[in-house]
Amino acid sequence: MPGYDTFVRCVVLYPWLPLLVTPAIAAFCVWATRRFCPGAEGSCILQVIAVLHDSTNLGSRLLTLCILVGKIALSFLSILGGFTIGREGPRSMSARR
Repeated sequence: MPGYDTFVRCVVLYPWLPLLVTPAIAAFCVWATRRFCPGAEGSCILQVIAVLHDSTNLGSRLLTLCILVGKIALSFLSILGGFTIGREGPRSMSARR
């Protein structure tokens, strides 16, 4: 996880950094999702299931290239900002030692 490792290294050097960076990244990700990639909210699991089981063209409209690229980029940016993604998320800093 290069994004989370980068975050941890920065926090070791600058312990106050999450107080500024994490809320700023959260606000940017919400804005970018709503502005450029509506439909990229959440895990996209339901969209993938719909595409796999869809006999009409509804599935392809639920999971577009914009949604996929936006989801990947915004997820990486979120991890870089210290967010956990998914149920498990990155291991805690104490577990890494």
